[in-house]
This record gives sequence, C-alpha cells and structure tokens, in this order.
Amino acid sequence: MLRAVRVDDAADFMAMWQDESFAQDAGIEASTDLQVLADSLARFELLNTSGLFYKWTVRLRNSEVFVGEIEAYPLKPQTSPWIEWGVGYSLSRSFWGQGLMREALQSVLNHLFSTNLAQRVRADVGPSNERSKHLLKRLGFRLEGLQEAKNFIHGESVDMQLWALSRQRFLTALSKGFKSSI
Repeated sequence: MLRAVRVDDAADFMAMWQDESFAQDAGIEASTDLQVLADSLARFELLNTSGLFYKWTVRLRNSEVFVGEIEAYPLKPQTSPWIEWGVGYSLSRSFWGQGLMREALQSVLNHLFSTNLAQRVRADVGPSNERSKHLLKRLGFRLEGLQEAKNFIHGESVDMQLWALSRQRFLTALSKGFKSSI
C-alpha cells in the first residue's frame, strides 16, 4: 500500500538508508542525521501537495509496516504538459524478493500512464544494482545507456544507467499481464 510521506516517517527512512552497502546500491549517501532527514521529508510533504513531486512510503497492507519508498516527478516541471517523468524507489533488504516493489512501481506507472500524466518514464540505476534492473525489465523498461558522472557520493562521481518505458509499451505489457519480456 502507498501512503504519502510524512515527517514522522524519518526514523523508518533512517533505518533503511543508514546501511552503507544499501545506500551504495541505491545510488545515495547513507543517512546519518535524523533531523536533516526529517527536514527533507517536510519539504517532500509540501511538494506532494503541489503536484510537482510525489513521494510515498510503501507499507504492508495488513499491518502498515514500513517497507520502502517510491517517488515520481516530472523531469521538466517548467513545461506543461509534463511528458517525461522520473521514478525512484528503495526497499528495505528484509523485504526483497517478495514482489512488493514490483506491485508499488506498477501502481505508480499505471497512475502516470492511465491518467495521461506521462508519455515516458525514466529511472536511474546503479550499474551494479541487478535487482533493480531485473524489476525494470519485468515492467517493460529498456536500458538506454550509461550516464557518466550522474551522481556524487562521498565526493566521488558515480555513473548511473538510464532505463526508460513509454506509455505505449507499458499499456501493451499491461494488456498481456506483464507475462512476456518486452
């Protein structure tokens, strides 16, 4: 289940992101300051209401236990309509391999494409993040190339892969139940 992010989610995010190897796979720096994280989530709360950025927590349906986060944002917010959107996500290690992020990402993509908010969705992925690449492939994304020096982590530039999915390819895959590899 998806729920809009709130400031009081900071401890859940901190627990997920403070693992250095997890952060490296996610292409971020590990979080070390709970107040800075809470302040960041407060800004995301405001952005969620503006329609310029959507950030949700991913939670188990029956217990509402925090398992991860997912976000969607227009890549050129100064133009309208927003044809191209970006997505990002992370899932706590203990919930990997259960299909939870696939379900969450499919829900977000369905919203973006079925409401005609997006014609195309992109995701940046660390080259060694095999699980994320597998997830994107299963949902119909295609690898478009390598983005050199896309991020900075601990002062070092980091390359990221660019994956993308068109509205047409998503709707075709959806009609087939995502059974085939597109």
